[in-house]
Amino acid sequence: MSCPCDKRTYPPRYEIPAGLKEIARQSAAFPDFRAAMLTSLRAKPALYGWRARGGDDLGIMLLEMWAVICDTLAFYDEVIAHEAYLRTARLRPSLRKLVALLGYVPRPAVAASVKLAVLAEGRKTVTLPRATQFRSGSFDGQPPQVFELDSATQVHPFANSFTLLRPRPSAIGTAVWSLLLETDTAKLKAGDLVLVQVKGKPASTQVRVATKVNIVVGKDEGKYVRVRFNAALSFPTATPPKKIKLSTPTQTTNLWRPPGPGSAGSGMKVVDDKTLDVTLENVYRQIKPGDLVILCVGAERRWFKVKQTSEKMVQVTAGGQVEVVDKNGKKVKVVTPPVKTPATQLVLAGNCTGWKSAHAPRVIVHYGLVAAGTVTLQAKTQLKATDPLQAAAPLEKPADYVPSRFLLEDKNGVGVEVSGSLSWNSRKLTLDQGASWSP
Repeated sequence: MSCPCDKRTYPPRYEIPAGLKEIARQSAAFPDFRAAMLTSLRAKPALYGWRARGGDDLGIMLLEMWAVICDTLAFYDEVIAHEAYLRTARLRPSLRKLVALLGYVPRPAVAASVKLAVLAEGRKTVTLPRATQFRSGSFDGQPPQVFELDSATQVHPFANSFTLLRPRPSAIGTAVWSLLLETDTAKLKAGDLVLVQVKGKPASTQVRVATKVNIVVGKDEGKYVRVRFNAALSFPTATPPKKIKLSTPTQTTNLWRPPGPGSAGSGMKVVDDKTLDVTLENVYRQIKPGDLVILCVGAERRWFKVKQTSEKMVQVTAGGQVEVVDKNGKKVKVVTPPVKTPATQLVLAGNCTGWKSAHAPRVIVHYGLVAAGTVTLQAKTQLKATDPLQAAAPLEKPADYVPSRFLLEDKNGVGVEVSGSLSWNSRKLTLDQGASWSP
């Protein structure tokens, strides 16, 4: 009888599953080949009666020598099998031949490189000589590595780090209902009159009423004072915020009113559509030629420029007759002259269309204009290579040191290396042409 476990098949079936880092020997070793040949003797009629098994038998010696040859060939087979797969290949020529089937050319081996930002202390330039060594920490399961500086480098404590000002949009919209003001400059409250001017564009001067004034936090996390107006403001295209000037009056007065009904004269005279002559109810020497004033007639508000100032005598009370009793008890009529007082007279230039002298009793004059706040826009929350870059003050210029490479880093720790130049006077950072990054 025979047992299936005694049956030996050579060569055995190859089994090479995917993902192996090493391929096990697929055929056999010396003991396996020796045992297999001894087992197969019964199948050879000429050797059926041979029963020698001793180590000193010449036949056994010849059989074992053949087993050694098979063992050696099996070893070669294992080594060659490793070179047939990318994961197990041990020789670079084998890898080249395998990847060449895909048209891939391996990159030559290069040394690892790293970019470091070095911070210095003190007030003098520090020179790092070539081959200065820096030891890294361990990473990705690899031990720490030593990097050497490939060229001499200078660093200066004054250029260690500085903050870049956030760039802001360069122009305001052409029609806006509200404006943002810098918090430390805003001097407005709801109900205030506001004179809005655009530098170099007198035709764009407008008068508005602040209907709501409140502090807001912008998307850039900055605090601003938002002023909302009773009507939309119109600006020329591409108007920079720095060219917009806001003013608000601090004083008010009325026009002179002739005393008594039917008295001659008026506190306002319309000379033509662009010239107005007004007389104030008192003396206001603080109003000077060139000043701007705002005249209101009910809900209508217009601005004017003072062309000329003067003083004249105006009547406070009208003259008349008074009946008195003299020392003899006789009634006597006494003529009283009109009472006069000095008053400021202004010649104003502006839009007088539709106004009449009869409006004088309703006119309120607002003067003593002061700055109401600096107009601004929210800073950008994303920086582009094309944006103007300026460092925040203060900056101290180092002696004999001109930085040319910079590392920019945002609050999220995202950084980019750039090259350029820094003007220490204007604090402007100018990048080299072609600089770009994303984001």
